[in-house]
Amino acid sequence: FVGRYEMVNLVEFNKKENYFVFSGIGNHQTFISMLRANGFNIIKEIEYADHYKYTKKDIEEIIKNADKLNCKIITTEKDFFRIKNFNLEKIKFVKSELKIIDEDKFIKDII
Repeated sequence: FVGRYEMVNLVEFNKKENYFVFSGIGNHQTFISMLRANGFNIIKEIEYADHYKYTKKDIEEIIKNADKLNCKIITTEKDFFRIKNFNLEKIKFVKSELKIIDEDKFIKDII
């Protein structure tokens, strides 16, 4: 069966804005693809290693670079909660859920 990630909090974002995106997850390109499929204008993206331990300097650099590019900053929900001890007022996160394509067939097959 095939699944895809769908944004749960899409209404919280203005797709007319430019975005600076970062993540430290195993499927960074899937995250970027989901954002682009939802019409986000990604100006810059940074991929960190899965389970990356962000430093205060990392977050300061992200904010500085996003400001230079006049971009809003977004990351994954997982990454957002890993950086909760830093300056988060300029960073928003995307909530997503895995949706199984043809879910009814999937349920019938597992029952």
